[in-house]
Amino acid sequence: MKSKAILVVTALLIYISIGEKDIKCDPTPEPINGQSATEDELQALDTQRRGDPLNIGKNIKYIEALGKKDYRLLAEDRKYYQNLTEKYPAESVAWYLLGYANLETQKNLLPVVFGGAIHWDDYINPAIDGFTKAISLSPESLDAYHGMVDLYEYVLFYKDAYRYQKMILEKVPNDLEANLRMLDICKHLLLIGHANYNDPTYYNPIFVRETYNYATKVLDLDPNNVGGLMALMTAYGGAGDYIKAISVGKKILKVRPELQRIEREINSYYFKLKIPDRRYIPADIKLE
Repeated sequence: MKSKAILVVTALLIYISIGEKDIKCDPTPEPINGQSATEDELQALDTQRRGDPLNIGKNIKYIEALGKKDYRLLAEDRKYYQNLTEKYPAESVAWYLLGYANLETQKNLLPVVFGGAIHWDDYINPAIDGFTKAISLSPESLDAYHGMVDLYEYVLFYKDAYRYQKMILEKVPNDLEANLRMLDICKHLLLIGHANYNDPTYYNPIFVRETYNYATKVLDLDPNNVGGLMALMTAYGGAGDYIKAISVGKKILKVRPELQRIEREINSYYFKLKIPDRRYIPADIKLE
């Protein structure tokens, strides 16, 4: 039995070792949905984009399919979009597509959250340059703004993502999805610190208020929107108004009773009413 156990452990270690080598040596991820495109499918998509070179939808389909097939093919194909900007230098779409192709190449490498490298000179900076040029040529088109938000979220630069999402909302203030995306960005900017007793985390008053403002906007557009209600509860909690946070949490459970984590959140607010949390310090602001 002892020898069998040793063999099992040895085999497991070998398996883990091989797996680690695979992760380091092959940064091309498996397709998330379905299989990667066949050669014939890629050829058909390529023909479609070349027949309508400034059609965003056709180009994005090809870029995404090629990236799933092999990021190296997409890295090589970026030359096509560089040539497109030279052929159509005054067309914002050409520059947007150049930025998009560079960003998608980066995204098809091993993700940053899993230890993948950010290739600033190769992909990220050219993507920024492409999106920036597109915005300068067509400041009313939202595509390149969305590209910048995607890019900065990918590299975890949430303040920059916030800045560009705010530009989008200046153009489409009543867009529900745009407001929800802003809430998703703001949640990454709510806290400052490390959440322990020696070095507590503080709620950032600027982004507590921003979360409150965008949450109320979402609820004006869609009164029972769970994302908006959850953000509003978080904002009240971040401002230390635990009674209102509890009230909003109970409303969420009326809409989505299966959300057990909301029950836990409500219980944590009840606890904080009795014993202040020395790890998370609320912002000293009034939201209403």
